[in-house]
Amino acid sequence: MQLHVQSRAAHSADIRNALEDTGSRVAAIAQVHDQLWCGSRIGFIDLADFMNQLCKQFGNNAEGLVLNCHADPLLVSADHAIPLGLLINELVTNAVKYAYPAGVGVIDVSAPEIDGCLHVEISDCGVGLPQGFDIDKPRTSLGFKVITGLVRQLQGHIAISRNEPSGARFILELPILSELQTVP
Repeated sequence: MQLHVQSRAAHSADIRNALEDTGSRVAAIAQVHDQLWCGSRIGFIDLADFMNQLCKQFGNNAEGLVLNCHADPLLVSADHAIPLGLLINELVTNAVKYAYPAGVGVIDVSAPEIDGCLHVEISDCGVGLPQGFDIDKPRTSLGFKVITGLVRQLQGHIAISRNEPSGARFILELPILSELQTVP
């Protein structure tokens, strides 16, 4: 809450954005911890519940945007839930901030289990990525540094494509399902 208050009082747009982004990251970690305490099994979160709450929170803070969210009902260990929550937070935050300059549009977030891996996809039909965008090139943006670092931490792979007819699609393949279990 304090970061949110400080962001509104910041005189520079860069400082305001940095504080808002930091607050969003802290909120994502706090949400994972809330899910860990409330869950049916200590040390695990229900992926579907977590993602629905995360998308609901984004929807409440992004007037004009619709967030569609679907995740398979899986239990994720705390060791994977925190970086996964931060990763989803970063990608959805980027879509909320940049995909629709007019503030109106749809963002789809899904996380099904496919062939023993978690496939997370965040897509929109907004303005798309800049021409020549390559996530593997060094970036000045802390957000993309965080994204690539978290993908490495989860020993996953990220692919980026253009969403047709416009927009962006981020596809994550995360081999963390050895510790995932279907929620009864």
